[in-house]
Amino acid sequence: MRLSPELKERYEALARHTDRPASYYMRLAMEEKIAEYEHIYLMKQEVEDYRAGKVAAIPFDDLMGHLLDD
Repeated sequence: MRLSPELKERYEALARHTDRPASYYMRLAMEEKIAEYEHIYLMKQEVEDYRAGKVAAIPFDDLMGHLLDD
C-alpha cells in the first residue's frame, strides 16, 4: 500500500509513541472505514436503481411505521 510521506510519518510517529507497529493502526483504520465505504456504495446503488425505475419509493410514514414496529 502506498502512503504519502506525510501520512506514513504520522503512522510511524503514532507507532513510536504507543509501542505498537504502524501496521496495527493502518489495519484498524481500514477495518473501521470499510463499513462506511460499503454503506456509501450501497446508498449510491439504491439511488441509481430508483432513478432507473428498478425500485419504488417508500412513503416516509410507511417507513417510519415499519421502523417503529421493529
